[in-house]
Amino acid sequence: QQGEGEGKADEEDGTGAGKAIDAHDAVFRFNDLMRFACFDPESPNYELCYPEKQSPPPPAPVIHKKHGSHFPPPALHHKRNRFPPPSPPANESIANEDREYAQFIGVRTTFRILNRKHGLKLPNLGAGQSIQYRPSEDESFVFWHHGSLDQAGPVSLAFPKTRIYFLSADLLDWSVNAYSALRRDMHALGAPPARCYSALSSGLHGLLLALRLCEHVDLYGFDLDLDQMYQQVHFRPIRERPSDAHDWKTDMFIYRWLHMAGKISLCME
Repeated sequence: QQGEGEGKADEEDGTGAGKAIDAHDAVFRFNDLMRFACFDPESPNYELCYPEKQSPPPPAPVIHKKHGSHFPPPALHHKRNRFPPPSPPANESIANEDREYAQFIGVRTTFRILNRKHGLKLPNLGAGQSIQYRPSEDESFVFWHHGSLDQAGPVSLAFPKTRIYFLSADLLDWSVNAYSALRRDMHALGAPPARCYSALSSGLHGLLLALRLCEHVDLYGFDLDLDQMYQQVHFRPIRERPSDAHDWKTDMFIYRWLHMAGKISLCME
């Protein structure tokens, strides 16, 4: 059985890695809910979106004093065709974006690993909302942050057909102990002391979970260089701020080390 991390565009053959990703027994993806902020000018994360991807706020009604109306006076009606056509609705834009890049990242999701920040967004992205996240057919939400427990009710109401899991305290303890052991081993082999951290990233939580569930794990789209973290994430319209809670540099060395040890395969440049 094989598991894998989220894909990133690979355009060498013009088709990308989408089919290879979807062929795995399980597909793990991580967070990826911040992009919906680009359709909501009221979101505090709207400023992180690339300008060309920001949906402009709806125009304020024009009240003409003489006519007392919310429409321009008749003399201005002939100028309406000078304005650009309206953008497609948010959900249509999201669906178009997903279809366009399916060849690069695939369409299947078995487990979506979520931190607290992204989990808090889910109740406002459910059915009936103006901006919706639409899980794939067999997708389950996996929360690793126990501060998200209070979101179980709202998330289940917003996504009644999606299974929700929380990583147990025992599993979290094992993950932290395994991560700490890897850091100590790297230092014993000559690596410089690693910086302090306060939490494992969603990627590491998902990777360690996958290593317990799957015979082989392929990683797509994981950053292996600090400079990559500040570049646009393939087609995603938003640049997230890397959290200071994680030791990203050491994590990247761990991915490379596990690859060289034959525990995982890094399917990227």
